[in-house]
Amino acid sequence: MLKSKSLFVIFEGQQTRYQATDWNEVTELYKLLLLEKFDIITSKVK
Repeated sequence: MLKSKSLFVIFEGQQTRYQATDWNEVTELYKLLLLEKFDIITSKVK
């Protein structure tokens, strides 16, 4: 079974589709989300 690492990120009304390079990056982004580190997430997905 193929698992997608595509993420949809919405900041300030703008939706962005982001393709993570691996599951470690997905985990890192999720942890940043839980810590409310939105500025870091934004810089990584742009």
